[in-house]
Amino acid sequence: MSSQTAFDERGGTGTEAVTNGPYRDVYTAEYAPLLDGSVAMRAIRAMVENIADTDATVVLRGESGVGKDLVARAIHAASRRRTGPFIKVNCAAIPSDLLESELFGHEKGAFTGAHRRKLGQFEYANKGTIYLDEIADLPLALQAKLLHVLQDLRFARVGGHGMIDVDIRIVSATNRDLELALVRGEFREDLYYRLNVVEIRIPPLRERKEEILILASRFLANLRRRRPDSSSTPGAETCGRWRTSSVEWWCWTMESRRLRTSSRAAGRWGRPRCAPVRSGRKA
Repeated sequence: MSSQTAFDERGGTGTEAVTNGPYRDVYTAEYAPLLDGSVAMRAIRAMVENIADTDATVVLRGESGVGKDLVARAIHAASRRRTGPFIKVNCAAIPSDLLESELFGHEKGAFTGAHRRKLGQFEYANKGTIYLDEIADLPLALQAKLLHVLQDLRFARVGGHGMIDVDIRIVSATNRDLELALVRGEFREDLYYRLNVVEIRIPPLRERKEEILILASRFLANLRRRRPDSSSTPGAETCGRWRTSSVEWWCWTMESRRLRTSSRAAGRWGRPRCAPVRSGRKA
């Protein structure tokens, strides 16, 4: 069988592709400060920097919205692959009958409706990082193919025979209990150990409350940069009032994704859009 080199292009359906710039401009400026707000996140930052220049596979564990995407991007931005593509694929967002084609591409005529060759996201990620979000939702049949890709760094498109070589790093993430999925036969044990060379567990924001004001201030600063002429965007005085109003307790049940959304809403309405929760009370 012939061997082909994967194209280095950007992705499409159900994916997100980002090409990062130099280390200092991206990791140091954008990611490192967001990994420095608590003892727990500083430990994660140290791990990110220790593994960044290796090609070890990484599994990010944690509840929805805790910042797994942020850590995945930080790993890429800190690595020697930072000038290559960062491709995100949400395994739960793509129908299972389309997922193999999305990941590995297909040849013209491979199935009904395949009117032209389509490159897969593994090809688009060549020389960079592919981030497989919601990895526990990957069907068992595709888990077997992914295992072979991890072992050989080569694969064939759907309906194709030529092998395609890729040079990629794989980072995956899940909010599910993978060990329970193993017991239930929903996840392959051999794939689990291949993916789980490095495991990073990200604690929920309710366990990192000291970060809430730091993150909210950063989200608002980004909003002010994007809307410098907007009179509705809160300034330092408004943020100070939020501090004295115990915004930490207003939002203590939030995760980082919800906090970002609340901060954007605050830019419109002038205050956090979350129900007050006072000290000593549960949400």
